[in-house]
Amino acid sequence: MKKAALGAFTFIKGKYAAAKTWDVNWEIARGDIPFRGNSIGLALSIGILSTIEGFDVDSYTAFTGHVEWNTGDVKSIGELGVKLQAAKDLGIRRVFIRMENSKDLIDTLGLEIITVNSVEEARNKLIVQAYLSSNMPLEKQAESDVCLFIGENFGLDPDSKH
Repeated sequence: MKKAALGAFTFIKGKYAAAKTWDVNWEIARGDIPFRGNSIGLALSIGILSTIEGFDVDSYTAFTGHVEWNTGDVKSIGELGVKLQAAKDLGIRRVFIRMENSKDLIDTLGLEIITVNSVEEARNKLIVQAYLSSNMPLEKQAESDVCLFIGENFGLDPDSKH
């Protein structure tokens, strides 16, 4: 994971002026978090960017994809079905994946799948979503969240008025 984290930060520092003066201290050596592979690159890149640029990432959103550190391109990953099931089990509602991986989708498990080809594309989609959410009146956001909660937890139609 340390290699993926350093690679993500190397890409961000090279692309975004605000990050050039940053120094990061990673605390990744934890035995309680199993990790293998490089599919965490997109999540790490978006996490760093959201901190630098100050945009919010919905806590019900997950990311999976290997990032080419010199270009920011998102590359396909393996075991997509397992990752989507884990996301669903954790209450995730939407997952960003490499567009190329969409051909591997057999069952989306009711998750919203957002396909991207680069870190920049994922960032842009998140910023548009954050803008739309921030311009929605708080009462409407709360109503939407309550209806979604009721539908997911009690099997009711979240679009109907209860």
